[in-house]
Parts: sequence; C-alpha cells; structure tokens
Amino acid sequence: MPATTLGGYLLVSGQDPKLATAVATAVAPTSVPNVRPAPSGNWQVQLRAPRCEASCIGGSACISKPVDCTSGLTCIPGHGDDRFGDDEMWSLHLSAVLESPAGTVVVDPCQTGNNFWVCRSGTTICASQADACANAGRSAAAIPVTGAELAHQGLSLEVRLDSGSGPLVAKTETIIDLRRGGLCKGFSAKAVGGNVRRLTYFILPP
Repeated sequence: MPATTLGGYLLVSGQDPKLATAVATAVAPTSVPNVRPAPSGNWQVQLRAPRCEASCIGGSACISKPVDCTSGLTCIPGHGDDRFGDDEMWSLHLSAVLESPAGTVVVDPCQTGNNFWVCRSGTTICASQADACANAGRSAAAIPVTGAELAHQGLSLEVRLDSGSGPLVAKTETIIDLRRGGLCKGFSAKAVGGNVRRLTYFILPP
C-alpha cells in the first residue's frame, strides 16, 4: 500500500510533534457534564460552504477561526462542545488502524503487512485501511452512523483481516459523547485485541 501521512499515526507514535494535534481523541467520560444541546436547524449544509459568516469553530472559510481541516470541511458552525442532534445522519470514514507490537513503536498503517478492514460491530458495513491510504488518510467508503449514536446511544467498531467477513482481531471501546469540535481534525477510539491499539476516523455529512 502507498505510504501517506496520517494524523492518527503521528499522534500516537509521537514521531512528528508539529502534526501530533492532527487528531482529537474522543474519550467516553464517566459522567456526562451539562453542555449546550446541538443548535436547531440543518447546520450540516454549511460544513462545505465556501463562505462561513456565522459563529464557527474551524474550517478554511471560518472568518473567526480560519483553520485548514484534515477532514476537508470548510465551515464548522457552533461551538466545540456542541453535541450532535439525534435526528442527524452522518458517515464515518476510516483514517488509520494503529498497531503497536509489544515493545515496539507504532507501525505506519500504510506500510503494515496486515490487510485491515474496519466494520460496524455485527455487520459487514466496512472500510479498509488500503482504501484510507489510497485517499490521503480518509477512506472513500463510508460507514453510516446517526447523531443519536454519536451523542448518547453509542456504537462500536470491529477490526477484521482481509475482508469484512474475515477473522476478528480487535474491537473498539464504545464510541459515545462525541462533540462538534472533532469534526475538523478527526476522532480517535481505543481498540482492544491483538496488536491493534487505536483507530482514527473522521465524521462527515453523508
């Protein structure tokens, strides 16, 4: 597979401090603090807008905070701790499967000899690491998720070998309580199983 620079790989390996902030780690808290609910209205249509005049938290078109997002989004309205709305539809795009054999550094996900596939648990809806590496660290294949799952219902991902129906090698902890601030640089989930340590991914509008 061709090599490409992936924010998730750099974040965990620490091999390039300048890019180590490329992925925002999403961690499920033991208790959910009081935060603002997601604003009403279809704010998703603004995420790829060429101009972003409303209050925003990132994107190349965000006047108050111009940031080139690794996700490719240009205008992320609202506040970083805004939650996803229950009725929203989203797509999860794989960035990297990060593996670290005992006592070694994190393996470049685009140089690994393993043909990893990441699927919604219990399904064959998947994206492959090869797909992510061929598309600059953001898989073309999309895994459908809902705002309710991202906010409070939760979901998990499985890592399989060679195909979506191949041997199971790892599973993520529950992905839950994600916030809008991660839309720019991406999210991360701890994984358990084999040498796989973590997955990095983007949440994008369908």
